[in-house]
Order: sequence, then structure tokens, then C-alpha cells
Amino acid sequence: MKAGLIILGLAMRGFLMSSAHAQGTIYLSGLNQPMSGSLAVGNDAWIATYFGTGSSPGGYLLNSIQLSLDVASGNPSGFRVMIWDFPSAQPVLTLAGPDPAGDGVFAYDGRAFTLAPLKTYWFVVTATTSVASGSYGWNYSPVDPLGVERWVGGGVYLTSANGVQWTRYPGQTPQFAVNATPIPEPGMLALLVLGGALLIGARVRRQGTGSSKHDS
Repeated sequence: MKAGLIILGLAMRGFLMSSAHAQGTIYLSGLNQPMSGSLAVGNDAWIATYFGTGSSPGGYLLNSIQLSLDVASGNPSGFRVMIWDFPSAQPVLTLAGPDPAGDGVFAYDGRAFTLAPLKTYWFVVTATTSVASGSYGWNYSPVDPLGVERWVGGGVYLTSANGVQWTRYPGQTPQFAVNATPIPEPGMLALLVLGGALLIGARVRRQGTGSSKHDS
């Protein structure tokens, strides 16, 4: 019985971790909205925008942020996407992903970062080279992203030359999408574990009854 519970617990943990990486839902997307142009990105041209999470009580695991990018000009390098804490002017998380050479939609891994429900998160895009050496282009739209289940975002972006002082530009939204996985509430997980334990217990009892009949 004890061994069965351990196996159940490991299986549940593996299921949740694999779901966070392999599945998920696009809760907010502006990738299909009409494009107005592109914003230059470099170490002296930081761009920030935000998204607001939905109402899942357990929160969400951030699978990825997807960006619609234009062809880079010149020879930029060191493209970075970060979840950003504005009070401290520091990144909370740097997302893993490609250094884009061409145009298209590029995904940046959130490494299963936990997002609280009904909370606003800002993310920042920058590079290690200056715009004078070349720049990446982040496409933008006059139309806000489309969200489901109370997810929101867009309608504004911020720019900065150093990541400290920022200027606000309303009316346009850099094109992005957010892929996330809702986290089950602790009570729901407890019910799943309890249900599994009851099933294992019933199976053990059936096996014990079968062995007793065979012995007799």
C-alpha cells in the first residue's frame, strides 16, 4: 500500500511537470492582428509591454512567450526576453530562446515560471548591441491582443535607453502571445491523491481476497 502511494505521488508529479512543458493554452495573443510596423530593439532601445493573467485560483505555469519579429537590420546580437520588476529595475526571469536572424514567430521558454491569478506582469525585450550596430524588429499593431478567461494585455508599450527610465506610448501593442498551464488547487490535488489511494487500496484488498481463496 505504501509503495503504491509513493508510485502514485511520483506519477502525479510527473504528469503535472510534463503537462506544463508539452501542453498549455494560448490565453492571450496578438500574433494575428494587423501589423503597423516594427520597433527597433537594442541595448539602447529596450521595449516593454504587459499581460494580465486570468482567474484560475491556483495560478498558472508560464510555458512560453511568443513574439512576432521582423527581419533584423545590421548585425545585432544578444537578444533577450525577460519578466521584469519595475520597482527594482531588475529581471525576475530571463526566458530561454533563439537569437532570431530572420522574421517570423519565435517562442521563449518560461521554464514553468509561476504566475499568480489576476496579476499584471511586464516583460522586456532588449539586446547586447546598440542600435547603431544593428537592431532587431518587434512587430506592433494598433489592435489589442485577444484574451480568454479574463486574460488581458496590450494597448501600450514602454521604451527605455537604459532599462531604468521609461517612456510610455499608448495606442500600439507589440505583437506577442502567452502560452500557460493552469495549476490545480491544492484541494483538487488532494482529491486526486485520495482517489488514487482508494483505488490502490481496493486493488490490494481484491488481491488479498483472491490469494485467501486460492490458499483455501
